[in-house]
Amino acid sequence: MSSCRVDKPSEIVDVGEKVWVKVIGKEVKDEKVKLSLSMKVVNQGTGKDLDPNNVVLEQDERKRKEFRDDSKQKITLEAVLNTVCKKCGCKGHFANDCFSQPGGMKYSLVPDEEEEKEEEEEEQQKTSNLERKPAKKHKVSCLCGSAPCILCGCCPSSNNSTVTRIIFSFFLLLGTLVSIIMILPGMETQLQKIPGFCVGGTSIPGVLNKVNCDIIVGYKSVYRMCFAMACFFFLFMILMIRVRTSKDPRASLQNGFWFFKFLILVGITVGAFFIPDGTFNTVWFYFGLVGAFTFIIIQLILLIDFAHSWNQSWLQKAEDGNSKCWYACLLIFTILFYIAAFAAVVLFYLYYTKPNDCAENKLFISLNLIFCFIISIVSILPKVQEVQPHSGLLQASVITLYTMYVTWSAMTNEKNTNCNPSLLSLVINPNSTSPTASPGQPVQWWDAQSIVGLVIFILCTLYASIRSSNHTQVNKLMLTEEGSGFMAKGEEVTDDNGVSRAVDNEEDGVTYSYSFFHFCLLLASLYIMMTLTNWYLPDTSYQAMTSGSSAVWVKISSSWLGLALYLWTLVAPLIFPDRDFN
Repeated sequence: MSSCRVDKPSEIVDVGEKVWVKVIGKEVKDEKVKLSLSMKVVNQGTGKDLDPNNVVLEQDERKRKEFRDDSKQKITLEAVLNTVCKKCGCKGHFANDCFSQPGGMKYSLVPDEEEEKEEEEEEQQKTSNLERKPAKKHKVSCLCGSAPCILCGCCPSSNNSTVTRIIFSFFLLLGTLVSIIMILPGMETQLQKIPGFCVGGTSIPGVLNKVNCDIIVGYKSVYRMCFAMACFFFLFMILMIRVRTSKDPRASLQNGFWFFKFLILVGITVGAFFIPDGTFNTVWFYFGLVGAFTFIIIQLILLIDFAHSWNQSWLQKAEDGNSKCWYACLLIFTILFYIAAFAAVVLFYLYYTKPNDCAENKLFISLNLIFCFIISIVSILPKVQEVQPHSGLLQASVITLYTMYVTWSAMTNEKNTNCNPSLLSLVINPNSTSPTASPGQPVQWWDAQSIVGLVIFILCTLYASIRSSNHTQVNKLMLTEEGSGFMAKGEEVTDDNGVSRAVDNEEDGVTYSYSFFHFCLLLASLYIMMTLTNWYLPDTSYQAMTSGSSAVWVKISSSWLGLALYLWTLVAPLIFPDRDFN
């Protein structure tokens, strides 16, 4: 490259020379900007001035003339105004490109920031125009393709992982609703139209009241509906094993194709109603016992996580300001939970025990009362508080109250009616400590513990769908990561019509285990089956439905295991101080 006078920088740019610019002066005249520029040779490293007369270039001339580098990208000389060389202190180039450094790196002029923004706006406009054309197809692809579902357009902007969990949970809740409808009065007549569905006698031996066989038909329907849901989630649990990112082809199946997945669920459900009787109900009952036992533990883990997040949130607000108010709220709820738990214990001793009977109930109530007292004391020990600053009585009170519910649920499955009074009889005759069912009254198939269990199940399912925990131990147990399910207000993503869109937040890695999530929904299906059927065991002839002792021990042992897990989250950092439990 020879030294010569350059009238216009475009002459250098046009031939593809890589140059850098030294700004000598800047002058504003008649609302026009004039720049004094010095062109230097970079590719030869000589620093020879190609423009000793400092050619003046007006900004309006630059706008009329588009300069492009050798990669056909628009460039501008003003883009380097704010670039300062650390070597010579001059504006217009980087240190590696300084003319005083022989053999300096070749430097290609940088695009102007304003022009770059204009180009981005143009590209966005073009993209939006292209997206408007297939807008009608989006609704179809949402349901039949891998796009997130359009149902979430009415919700706040959220991550794709959260949307998927919500829709799968909706499938579970829909199946639960259908199961409830199947055991409502008036549905039995329609169910009996299925060939061979109701077989056996017309009463349940061992129960004081006459019960029509239609009740058993309803329970058999619940078994088949929940069997279909369990098979559906088991299928996806197997399919989603070891999915690491949303780039995995199977992730598209997880996050889309909702219409076809709904058809699959309907197909499995229809097929389940044609399963031959045989020993299906009895075998599936024991599957339900194991699944419900495990799901009760998962419910307790979710409650631990919820209580921890609740406590941490209010403590943070107390530190930010108005601490007395937030500390008072924490104290009030903690006291309320303990009062409710203590009242439950008193009622248990009053109505579910007898002086010379109900030894098992006395054992269950006493042991769980002692265990809850122990975890409450451990949660506020100085050593535990030192390694677990956010542990406290709020979490312990929530666990205590839930443990009392599980204890009550277990006692309602006692065979001995003297130790298991119905809530209906307690309401009718509250002054009696030994209420019994009176002849002529209908059997209470939907008891209070089933309703409470259903409410807790729904709340836990919804919470599991949108949870974003920062409790490390809980995340390890649930195979999830820290993060927010919904996006911040400033990060919301919408389409051209202003409808919120889900964002793929799993390109670098999934935020939860797909397989474990479906495993939890499978367990939830079994739990809801046991809850809706009151944990009754149907015999092989379908002539009796009895509450076995297995249901009692499954529930009470799950409460003990849950308390042990919570105790472990408190003392684990003390036992293994070298491990990170923060």
